[in-house]
Amino acid sequence: MPIHNPQINQYIDYVRHDPTKTVDEIKKLLENIRPDMDIPPENREGTPEALVYPLMEHQKLGLAWMKAMEEGSNKGGILADDMGLGKTIQTIALIVSRPSSDPKCKTNLIIAPLSLLKQWEREIQKKLKPGKFQLSVYIHHGNGKKHKTFQELTRYDVVLTTFGTLAAEYRKRVAELDRLRDKLDEFEALESGFIFTGRYSKWYRVLIDEAQCIKNKDTLSARGCSQLIAHYRFCLSGTPMQNRCEEIYSLIRFLRIKPYDDYPTFNKDFGIPFRSKSNWQIKEAMPKFQALLKALLLRRTKASQIDGKPILTLPPKTIETKHCVFSQEEQEFYSALRNKTMIQFNKYLRANAIGKNYSNILVLLLRLRQAACHPHLINDIEHNAGEVEAGQMVELAKGLSMAVVTRLKETGIEECPICMDTSNNPSIVLPCGHAFCTDCIIQVHATAAQQNLRLRGEENDGARCPGCRGALDIKKMIDWTAFKKVHIKEEDDAEEVTTGKLTTEALAKLRRDARTSAASKKDYIDYLESNWMTSSKIENCLEILDGIIQKDRTEKTIIFSQWTSMLDLLEVPIFRKGWKYRRYDGSMTSTERNDAILEFTDDPEINIMLISMKAGNSGLNLVAASQIILFDPCYNPFIESQAIDRAHRIGQQRPVVVHKLCTQGTVENEILDLQEEKMSVIGNALDETASRGIGRLSTKDLGRLFVSLHSYLVPVGPMGDEVLTEGNLFCRVMAKLKCEEWEFGVDQRVTSTCNPYYPFLIFFRPVLLPSATYSLTSTPVWINL
Repeated sequence: MPIHNPQINQYIDYVRHDPTKTVDEIKKLLENIRPDMDIPPENREGTPEALVYPLMEHQKLGLAWMKAMEEGSNKGGILADDMGLGKTIQTIALIVSRPSSDPKCKTNLIIAPLSLLKQWEREIQKKLKPGKFQLSVYIHHGNGKKHKTFQELTRYDVVLTTFGTLAAEYRKRVAELDRLRDKLDEFEALESGFIFTGRYSKWYRVLIDEAQCIKNKDTLSARGCSQLIAHYRFCLSGTPMQNRCEEIYSLIRFLRIKPYDDYPTFNKDFGIPFRSKSNWQIKEAMPKFQALLKALLLRRTKASQIDGKPILTLPPKTIETKHCVFSQEEQEFYSALRNKTMIQFNKYLRANAIGKNYSNILVLLLRLRQAACHPHLINDIEHNAGEVEAGQMVELAKGLSMAVVTRLKETGIEECPICMDTSNNPSIVLPCGHAFCTDCIIQVHATAAQQNLRLRGEENDGARCPGCRGALDIKKMIDWTAFKKVHIKEEDDAEEVTTGKLTTEALAKLRRDARTSAASKKDYIDYLESNWMTSSKIENCLEILDGIIQKDRTEKTIIFSQWTSMLDLLEVPIFRKGWKYRRYDGSMTSTERNDAILEFTDDPEINIMLISMKAGNSGLNLVAASQIILFDPCYNPFIESQAIDRAHRIGQQRPVVVHKLCTQGTVENEILDLQEEKMSVIGNALDETASRGIGRLSTKDLGRLFVSLHSYLVPVGPMGDEVLTEGNLFCRVMAKLKCEEWEFGVDQRVTSTCNPYYPFLIFFRPVLLPSATYSLTSTPVWINL
């Protein structure tokens, strides 16, 4: 008798799964699970002869794990050690300890952010003994690319390139394939020109550093990485997931871990449950997800232990949340802004236009976040990164292609793809129309200019759009305000707010000019001085700084903020108090940033560093500081963790204290809750204790995690005056089926959808035996008990 309840049928469709299609793949996957941390010292991997310095014990285990992954069915995995534990040296150890035996296929390809290419080259040279142990290294990037074919690259042991270079080639290859779809012979002739993604380019090993950069499966970088052909593959990332567990999928696709490199399979087992926000679905999916990660990922934190001792002995880290309280004036200002925001949001809600106006809603939230820090921040409209006047930008906006205009109107500005934060007025690159926050695009431009001057001695910056690798002319860029004036006039809500003697637009221009001109910088600071107004959060920050300095003048403090304009405001009272400080943000040249770090580290009189979160959350070593102030909370808690790890790492001699500032009764409280939620879900997935426990489970236990939970669904109703309980239901099912190798449970999550005469569904599934293969029916069975 079929079940006709549509809600139950929908539920059955969700749980339907035929494991016979993937049983072999899952079996191979589970074979990679082993309790690595329990390997006794005598059985651990030694330090390869080629290395200058001996490996630490956890690095020996890491090397043994990486070699085991390559020798197993995975042919690679994810090394997700915490920052500062030596992912780079473990990778170099793998490269020298398992070289290729085929001279025609010996090259290791390393894909990394541009800023890390030279660091990789230096580390390979420094960590290996001279002479025969040195590896040949080639950086393939920018105007310095001298090799045009894959065969030319195979002479090197290691080739380094960027995500952008790979994405540009992949984009070109897709375009050519589409253009020559009916002329495959012509396309075949072009294959040799695709160095990385061509089907004749086969690498010995591909390693992706900072692999979280490909977390979005739809980006050109992620899709390009998935097309690479190699014997072995590894991802290196201290934060393989930052916002959602589903972000790991793109890495799994690159690694080709079956069956979960197939997105529908991954989405069904993990994506849908985690996105549902349903506790029971997450609870059910989490052990299975942990088992998957244990089969392909190795993660150790600074708190991990080996042989009963911590991997690293670091000074303690304490995180304190300081709750700031608005003054009466600030509260009135924030409440008025919040009410205005809610009125606008309700307009979108009534018009059923939340999705269409998603980017505008993010900007509304951005203004509330800024108002929680200082009222002047919301008057700080970001202006275009280039030296383009407003009128000229409007004319440039008129020349955008219809395709670009349509895309921008449909997608809005959403978030900057570089820093993953929202911007109230992003810069738009022409003619492609890709949008980025002003700070990030200025940093891209400055980096390209410095590199071009160093390599070619030319002033032309040669910058490329981070979105498509097309040419980026900073003098021909527009901003979102100019775009809206031309193409979305009815949504133009820009306001000319007067702040002192300057309009918002004029003040923003002065701030922009201050980045490149010492005279403008002085004018800007003078303006802030003469129009100075404090805030409750600034006062709390100054109180913390004063306490630190009064207690110990040698102790140094880092202040992180997401907005450079907030750092501008902080400079005023810090300067007034006579405290010496340095600053580090994306608008500075690399020389200026390096000088700032050196002076902060070496000069005992300089005890404060103001850092933009976007520019300084990773890659810096700031162990000179032991006090950290997080001025404003990020949506992404892992960015904050990376920022804290600039100081809490190898070399730190003092206890580290982190002060998180949060204004009560504002959107910042919700952001902290969101942080906890993200940390909880992703922390559970990466939980080391649970992961180690999975390493000790039996084959039967592991298999159960991957067997479809609901082989049969049985509606059960009461008999006479019987009171239904789980116990008597189990007894009735057992007696009816007379089956001893099945396990049972009451599926209470769907009880509300059942007919009142059948208030329960019973699920039952076979107990998976180690050597057994099951073909499970997906057809629900109605049994009259």
